Amino acid sequence: MDKQSYIGKIYFFAVLSVIVVRVLSGAGVFAQFSLSSSQVFSLLVQCVCMGLIPLVLYMVRTPRARGTSPNLRRAFKTTLRDFGYIGKVAQANWGRTLCIAVLMIFTAKFISFIWSNALVSIGYTPATSSPTEYLNIGDLFLAIFMTAVLPAVFEELTHRGLLFAGFRNNGIGVVFVTAALFALIHNNIRQTGYTFYDGVILGLLVYYTRSIYPAMLVHFLNNFSSVLGDYAGQNGGVYAYVNMFYNLLLNTLVGRIIYAVLFVLALYFMFELFRGMRRDNKKYKCFSVLDVKIYSVEDYDFGALLKAAPYASFPAVRAKKLNVFLAAAVFLSAGATLFSFIWGILR
Repeated sequence: MDKQSYIGKIYFFAVLSVIVVRVLSGAGVFAQFSLSSSQVFSLLVQCVCMGLIPLVLYMVRTPRARGTSPNLRRAFKTTLRDFGYIGKVAQANWGRTLCIAVLMIFTAKFISFIWSNALVSIGYTPATSSPTEYLNIGDLFLAIFMTAVLPAVFEELTHRGLLFAGFRNNGIGVVFVTAALFALIHNNIRQTGYTFYDGVILGLLVYYTRSIYPAMLVHFLNNFSSVLGDYAGQNGGVYAYVNMFYNLLLNTLVGRIIYAVLFVLALYFMFELFRGMRRDNKKYKCFSVLDVKIYSVEDYDFGALLKAAPYASFPAVRAKKLNVFLAAAVFLSAGATLFSFIWGILR
């Protein structure tokens, strides 16, 4: 089984486990725990389904040199390299990343508004759920950890780490494929629009910087701003003025027109920022060791790579046939998302 097929298989098991956990949560299985059902659900989905399962399954299949025993440390280092955790990001690109984070948060809000209203216009009724109650500062920190930290670490590990490890050599199309998978994994039609958009931005960050860390940072800041918005809605504070700003833009026709103009300008600035990333991006060097292709940026430690060569990742082979497991993963995620849409129409 080639690299892309095996990664498709890993992703299928990750998606399947997410759906199983979601079904168990809906059946009330997690109600007996001291944590709330939603917290148990988030911990299992993030840490196990999108963390432990992809990481362990990838490490298990990492090849080793003939005649040598398994080496967990080297397999782990190889996995980190393949997932984009090893490598430097240019200082200028960190500045661009922060600017992109602000622009993405601003534009995603507009996309979410348009998408939600489009769904409502065709008869979709959003589900009602109890909002997180922020009774003290501890509730705020817990929400930040569950909603911002965990997804930034584990959702990126799976979608911009695991999937990029298998499909980055297919060109920029990997950005849009992983964005679609990222949107569908949420299994919620209301989130599909802006999560696909966010996935494209996060994918471009990884594609142009060759590192997963900028995507993790932007993902965290995006979710962090959402938590702060909810907290300010209940308790006030400085971020309440940000909520007021969005309300002014979204609740009047003039405000929406202004928002649309600002949205286009923000897209243009992001385009220029990504152009800068592309211009400053260091080219990959490719060399072969033991018939295994190794890709590295120009200032990478080639000595370390040579030592790790017997544990190097799978050969970068383009899939020549349908990736059955990846297609099955798409079918499962799309089916769950479609169910959420139909349920909203019938509600």
